[in-house]
Amino acid sequence: MGDEVAMGIDVGCRVRFLNEVGGGEVVKKMTQRRWLVRTEDGFELPMYESELVIDVPPEVVSRASKPEDANLIPKKSEAVQPVATKVPTAKTLAQRNLLSPRKGADSLYLGFAPYDAQDTARGPYTLYLINESPQEVLITLARFERTKCVTFFGGHLSVNCCRKVCEIKANELYLYAFLRIQALYYVLGMHELQEPYVCDLEINGNEFTRPRSFRQNRFMEEDLLLVAVHDEVKEREIEALVERNLKGIEEVKAPEKEPPKGVPAPEQIEIDLHLEALIADRNINTNMTAGEKLQFQIQHFRRAMQEAIATPHIKRLVAIHGVGNGTLAKEVQRVLRIDFPQCRYQDASFKEYGYGATLVIIEHKK
Repeated sequence: MGDEVAMGIDVGCRVRFLNEVGGGEVVKKMTQRRWLVRTEDGFELPMYESELVIDVPPEVVSRASKPEDANLIPKKSEAVQPVATKVPTAKTLAQRNLLSPRKGADSLYLGFAPYDAQDTARGPYTLYLINESPQEVLITLARFERTKCVTFFGGHLSVNCCRKVCEIKANELYLYAFLRIQALYYVLGMHELQEPYVCDLEINGNEFTRPRSFRQNRFMEEDLLLVAVHDEVKEREIEALVERNLKGIEEVKAPEKEPPKGVPAPEQIEIDLHLEALIADRNINTNMTAGEKLQFQIQHFRRAMQEAIATPHIKRLVAIHGVGNGTLAKEVQRVLRIDFPQCRYQDASFKEYGYGATLVIIEHKK
């Protein structure tokens, strides 16, 4: 429907915005489906065809440059109606169907589309919410400011749909570095009771400077930098990979001798989260994306924490994560705060591990 409404748009058209108040003049064609519109306030905004309706065609605008034809441009109260059978309601137009969602998927994504795909560092970026799920979802997005958070979006997403959230300038990306997402999935009618899904996300600003971060995808025609909020299919795949990898490690690992009688069992264990220590098959390592690698490492850490808590004689666990860019260390600490709040943690011994390890004091369930 959006393409039918926007049919005939060209440079010089006066257009109105379907999903927002206002309009302006089309000054440039940016891509096959994207136009640059100058508003009445003088601002130039990148807009998709599906978000525009012709107000005055370009030929009328050019003829109106003559004094005798000035009355051809309608006043705001007399705007020409778009030539379309029916304009959808604002509620419908606020969302777009996904191009080719996976069947049976249950995922939620943030998608960032650059203003200029050739110069992604310049911004601005359009932020989209993407619901690849057979369920409706109510969702809020908030960014952190010191000890508080600022909610900048709250709304509804239909089954297998996406919607625009906001425009973010390049120099404002730092404001969105840490986000909290709260989502409530539901279906109309009778269904199982579901708890709200809550997670914190860290958005890496460095990714926006790399054009290769914005890729073709199954959701929209625009190239997107995708950030997974929740992807049950991928989580199941990673969990299966963790299971296979742990089984392989156990098979090749030499059986450990039981400590002699009278010798106490070790109170401290170590887990090395470096990929080369976790994955023996190099092909698996190279075929994984950066996000999948991080998720794989965190799954191992969660499993180690669960086993340590279930083993009475273990009192301390050292997670060796290295220094690097700090992403893995921050994710380890985030998991400890959210999933294991009963356990205290601190930097491990600098003499033994440098800055690359975290010591966890294990609190066993009573």
